[in-house]
Amino acid sequence: MVRIFSWRACHNILPTKDNLVRRRVLKDARCCFCHRADESVLHVLWECGAAQDVWAGSAIRFQKFDTMQVDFGQLVASLMPRLSLEELDLFWVIC
Repeated sequence: MVRIFSWRACHNILPTKDNLVRRRVLKDARCCFCHRADESVLHVLWECGAAQDVWAGSAIRFQKFDTMQVDFGQLVASLMPRLSLEELDLFWVIC
């Protein structure tokens, strides 16, 4: 299950508001938690204040990693060489 989710997240095909607006299912892509940005995969899983609160509570301090990424796949690619397999598994469970 985690493999399917991770693949979908990295390929930007999760049903985020941003993707649903692009497919004309919704009209508003604003994040329902912060109302400051569009709800993209990167935003909802990493950038949003609500997501940052979750990351801050994790055993590994993921939030200290560079957050200046274009998309979620790029973020994952930048984290992979820095994380052990156990830390990477924890990352996907938290996502």
